[in-house]
Amino acid sequence: MVYGDHYASFSFQEFAEAVLSKHSGVFTEMEKLIKIALVIPIASVSCERGFSTQNRMKTRFRNSLNNTNLTSLMMISELGPPQEQFDFKRAIIKWKEMKQRRQKTERTEDRAEPGGMSHQKESLH
Repeated sequence: MVYGDHYASFSFQEFAEAVLSKHSGVFTEMEKLIKIALVIPIASVSCERGFSTQNRMKTRFRNSLNNTNLTSLMMISELGPPQEQFDFKRAIIKWKEMKQRRQKTERTEDRAEPGGMSHQKESLH
């Protein structure tokens, strides 16, 4: 059991490990509190970083991203390799293998609209 000042000199991490391993099942309410305390972030840095990443990803040009794609892009941005190490050729090959894609020609990109106006897609660059 826990008696005296033996645990007074422990850091919180040491105390938590002692209660959760050596005294498991004895102090059930204390175990719940320790488990909660261990997962509470000390700072909001990761949350702030997430919002910054989201704001970089979801611009006015990409405002229709669904949550799944936005989350994937954010995970790649935060956890993926640096851009210099990314193998773009391999990514393009994988992307092409996912489904058949229609090749664009000049005729599909620059079509004559009714009324004589030509239709050209805006460049995002």
